[in-house]
Amino acid sequence: MAFTRPKAAQIDFDVTNITDPLIRLNSGQSGTNNKDIGLVIERGSDTNVALIWDESTDSFAVINTSEDGSTSGDVTISSYADLTLKKITQSEQQYTTSNMMKFNQRYTGASAGSYFTQNEYQKILTIVPDGDSQNYQISGRMMAQSAGSIQIVTFNAALRSNTLPDLDWSITYTDQHNGIAFVKPQLWTKETTTAGFIVAFQYIHNSNLYGSVTVDIDVIPRADSQKANVTMNTTINSETTSVESGYTANDMTKIMEINGDDIDISAHDGSADGLKLGGTLVTATAAELNYVDGVTSNIQTQIDNISSSFTLSADSGSNDTFTTGETLTIAGGTGIDTTVSDNNISIAIDSTVTTLTGSQTLTNKTLTSPTITGTGAIAGTFTGNITGDVTGNADTATALATARNIAGQSFDGTANITIASTDLSDTSNLVRNNQNNTITSTTAGSSAAPEFELFRDITGADSNYIGQIKFSADNDANSKTVFAKITGKIGDASDGTEDGIIEIAHIKAGSQNINVRMTST
Repeated sequence: MAFTRPKAAQIDFDVTNITDPLIRLNSGQSGTNNKDIGLVIERGSDTNVALIWDESTDSFAVINTSEDGSTSGDVTISSYADLTLKKITQSEQQYTTSNMMKFNQRYTGASAGSYFTQNEYQKILTIVPDGDSQNYQISGRMMAQSAGSIQIVTFNAALRSNTLPDLDWSITYTDQHNGIAFVKPQLWTKETTTAGFIVAFQYIHNSNLYGSVTVDIDVIPRADSQKANVTMNTTINSETTSVESGYTANDMTKIMEINGDDIDISAHDGSADGLKLGGTLVTATAAELNYVDGVTSNIQTQIDNISSSFTLSADSGSNDTFTTGETLTIAGGTGIDTTVSDNNISIAIDSTVTTLTGSQTLTNKTLTSPTITGTGAIAGTFTGNITGDVTGNADTATALATARNIAGQSFDGTANITIASTDLSDTSNLVRNNQNNTITSTTAGSSAAPEFELFRDITGADSNYIGQIKFSADNDANSKTVFAKITGKIGDASDGTEDGIIEIAHIKAGSQNINVRMTST
């Protein structure tokens, strides 16, 4: 509604009351506006103040000014005036004294479904550098809550555009929760045409988030002109299954996690990064620190309880006691020298003692569990076991320690034994050379005897050879030659219908020839 000419009934000349709900200023403007617009408050001899729309910054300003309301154009701003409020509602905050930009945004995960679900992503902040060597420092906090669970993630990032599209970054975070970690911060980067950074988080819990994630984030661009490259995602329901095409996810480095009462310094490696006390890196491992578990607060008392006196004993002489601070002297003796160097004691045998190298003569000595190597003669009585090879003769040995059986006869070395032909129970490898052999059976009756059996104990198969008698002699070149042979074979190995074959072969013109084959057919 336009600001209309007031009527007398509308004006109380002590207190001005205007019944119009809207006041329209600069109503004569057409086209692009080029003037600051607002209200100037006259303060007499004090500096005037004004509430204006600053056209040059496209923002409202509460200012101190020398203007009296007559200027039509750019209002002179002497300084910015103080403003006291009980409550201010905003999503972004900037400063005239620095390049800091502050953002606050809540996300509910209701773009796809009603809640955040596992492996969904939420884009928070986008930075697209428009030149080389631009720096952006970021400090933020994510607060995720669901029912009785809460997680607070604090993160820091240092972002830089080198020679575009090359980017550089350093990203870390700490995590604190009371049992459930819902989200994990990420930095997504793009190093191709229109390079950029995206700050986001990934929902990692396996159950839905029945709550929201609120993000506070501070951004400090290197220059004021770079603020235009920073964009906050202000859409509450905007989670996706992937942040943005062309961007690659980079997990931030976790420095520390606090889970209820448990504190895990994730970055501690004991060599370069991690926990420091008084500026000094703690290099002990967790296992080493656990060695002090159970030590009372008065550690000095326990140290004092450690004995400061010690008893020295030896193979001979009286025991002696010495205390901390005294010098313990280890003296040599006949043939033994002692030397101290670099906190080490060396004990050596000097040249007056015969060392056990070369030949040694031991007379009337008892050796307990000795190991004897090399060659030589042992004279006298030797009691005990000897392992290894022994060569030579035992002068007084008369019997074997344990008798052995030979062809069924016990032999201990004290007397000769007689072996009868009936004692040769195993004749499988019996070879008798340079004589004629006769196999004689004295068994009466009609049974076949004597018998000569060739037994091939295998699972039979057709055409298997099952025995052979060879007739061999030397030829005129003294080469052993098989001149004739009789061979047994399996014709049919089928159980119940077995067939056998006998072959008689002889050598002819230097080659074996079968001249007789007897089969079942």
